[in-house]
Parts: sequence; structure tokens; C-alpha cells
Amino acid sequence: MIREMVIEKYNEDWKRQFYQVKKILEKKLTKIVKIEHVGSTAIEGVCGKPIIDIIIIINKKSDFDRLKKELESINYSHKGDQGIDGREVFKRESSSHDKILDVINHHLYVCTQDNEELEKEILFRNFLN
Repeated sequence: MIREMVIEKYNEDWKRQFYQVKKILEKKLTKIVKIEHVGSTAIEGVCGKPIIDIIIIINKKSDFDRLKKELESINYSHKGDQGIDGREVFKRESSSHDKILDVINHHLYVCTQDNEELEKEILFRNFLN
């Protein structure tokens, strides 16, 4: 099966969309240290797939269970680490008629603040910007 990938020119809206989702997550979640915008949409002027990549950073692994429950309460489901150790993936499962979370195309990840993959993502984004 061949999956089509869409690449678009940089869109200033990507930054605004990230902040819209971030604002909701900050209101709904309690165990977060920070929320970061990563991936191609976080690099100004670069073409990319029009999906906002978001990483929720937590202090320690023991905070994960509570965060997972909070994310489930706003219609995200946990999909495991999908092959990247320490980076947990969440997907929106059903429409809750949220005019932002259901409309803005985004990927959501959770990492602890000491995660090596998180550090690489942030360094790469910052270097390109």
C-alpha cells in the first residue's frame, strides 16, 4: 500500500495553530513542565507536511499515568512509543466537537524532560531556526 504524503510551503498559520492547541492543553493538563512545537512546521520558512508536531514534556515517568488519564478525558488515546523509546504517542480518537482540537491536524507526543530523543528534536529545531 502506497501512502501519499502532502508537503506544503511554509505557512505562518502553523505557529498560530500550535499556540491554539497548546493553550487548550495547558488548561486541561496538570503534570506538564512545558509544551514544545517540533517537526517541519516549527522551522520557519521550511516546507513540510501540514501536521503540527507537539511534545508535552513531563518531569518524571511517575507523572505519566495521571497525564494519560487527563489526555484520555479530552479524547486522546495512548498508542505506545511506536518504536522510539521514551516518546509516548497519543491520537485523537473521536470528535468531541472541539473547534480547535478536532480541526487542527496535529500529532501529540509525551516525553520526560531528560529524554534523549526530546533533546535531539529541540536541538535540531533550534539549529535550523
